Amino acid sequence: MLLDMPTTDKNQNRYWGWGYQNHEYDPHKASLFLHLLAQRFALNTLAPKQIPPTVEQFSIPKTKLSEEFIARWKERGLSLKNEDRLFHAAGKSYRDLIRIRTNTLARFPDGVLFLQDAKHLDSLFVDAKKLGITLIPFGGGSGVVGGTECVGPVNNTIVVVDVTKLDRLLSIDHTARTVRAQAGIFGPKLENELNRQGYTLGHFPQSFEFSTLGGWLATRSAGQNSTKYGKIENMVQSLVIHTPKGVIETHQVPASATGPSLKHLLLGSEGIYGIITEAVLKIHPLPQSQKFSCAFFENFEQGLTCVRTIMQADITPSVVRLSDADETSFFLDLMLSKKWQKKLLPHWFNFKGLGNHPCFMLIASEGQTTHTNFHLDKIRSLIRSTHGKLVPRKFAAKWKKDRFELPYLRDNLMDHGFFIDTLETAAPWSKLLGIYESMKLAFFEQKSHQLLMACHLSHAYKDGASLYFTFMGVQKRGHEIAQWEEIKDLATNVIMSQGGTLSHHHGVGYDHKKWMVQEETPVGIEVLKAIKKELDPEGLLNPGKVV
Repeated sequence: MLLDMPTTDKNQNRYWGWGYQNHEYDPHKASLFLHLLAQRFALNTLAPKQIPPTVEQFSIPKTKLSEEFIARWKERGLSLKNEDRLFHAAGKSYRDLIRIRTNTLARFPDGVLFLQDAKHLDSLFVDAKKLGITLIPFGGGSGVVGGTECVGPVNNTIVVVDVTKLDRLLSIDHTARTVRAQAGIFGPKLENELNRQGYTLGHFPQSFEFSTLGGWLATRSAGQNSTKYGKIENMVQSLVIHTPKGVIETHQVPASATGPSLKHLLLGSEGIYGIITEAVLKIHPLPQSQKFSCAFFENFEQGLTCVRTIMQADITPSVVRLSDADETSFFLDLMLSKKWQKKLLPHWFNFKGLGNHPCFMLIASEGQTTHTNFHLDKIRSLIRSTHGKLVPRKFAAKWKKDRFELPYLRDNLMDHGFFIDTLETAAPWSKLLGIYESMKLAFFEQKSHQLLMACHLSHAYKDGASLYFTFMGVQKRGHEIAQWEEIKDLATNVIMSQGGTLSHHHGVGYDHKKWMVQEETPVGIEVLKAIKKELDPEGLLNPGKVV
């Protein structure tokens, strides 16, 4: 809302890391955090900075596309440039970036089609079927679960279909308060254009600058304000998807009882059923105000109780974030710039009865000013009644300032040989603490990896919430992927065994596929495969993902 961010220019993005090539995380904070990690892991010195390989150092094979296909599609946006093929060969997961940084990426697309017009998709599907070409839909490329991975038989010819040229806001219905937009529009452009008309979509994932509307829809994305505005599937009124079998446009109505929801079958399909090209979404008037409350709790369980109490009191905050003790410690190390602040704070914690390892919470209300003030007063009262200690709101200002910057810090860590990855889940309130404690226990007992685990609650509901875990450690040089696989398997198995969902908002992709049968049951998987077979009989679209 009133972000006024510059329009995303994907040509300036890193292929080996996050965001823009000419932008870095704050150097002072990055250095501080690196040395804190070095101390935590008893390292005498930081590993020398690794320099990512240049485009020229990758062994990108000659395209397998036929001259016939190239001649037909070159004027319609087909690129055979190595830099385009490299950028579109992977997403932004730890596994993706390790393979790029170590120059061990095995597959590259044979070409990248920058789709100029959705009408071209019908003839593209015909050509792909005729020539045996695999098509992989691609938006901003910010995914972290291998959703755009080039997989399939080694001899497959692969074309990535980049939809970011379809980036227009088409219309606003001021009466119904909906917007129709093309799927390739990036977050900042969509939000800025809505802001100029006095509206907000209210969807701000951490990838906001570098992700597209189509990507949000394809992965059932969530944003920092989703507690108030809902996840992306709660915002969608209708969508248009092009499949090899034909075009589907779901009915544009606020609600319907006409059998199973086709719209919801297509949302989250991650490009395996078709390519989303347009959508109609609900929009909201720009809030007059947004105000935060910040507090500390003695432990994570106490904080969970507070958030649950607020959500079940019919209060709908826009932002809720509760950090565990480890994440709180990292947050304070980065946010407090003065040495005297860091020395004084532990004394204040003890004075307030918070112990040595408190947990930080920030919570926001937004909307009409009177509404915001009323809800904030109720929130602050409930924080006090659940043993929280309120602190100045400047903590929230520091969090907001760093919100879209933090992904850049991962590059600094990887540059110096640190492992860092994340995963998330959601569960009922009755299971959340069990998942959190089981995860901590599993990694405490796992002696083969020296890891730090941090966690926060980031999206809350009346009946449950999402937990977001971050794992950090020292890379096992030469065995980075095996290390990642072992940690990923351990963490995901804990989540599945404790009744959490496989993903709350990152999606399935390639990385989570093997757990889908636990999530959906064998019969459910057969249903999803049957839909795939009906809409994409030849299996042209995004193989090896989801099911």
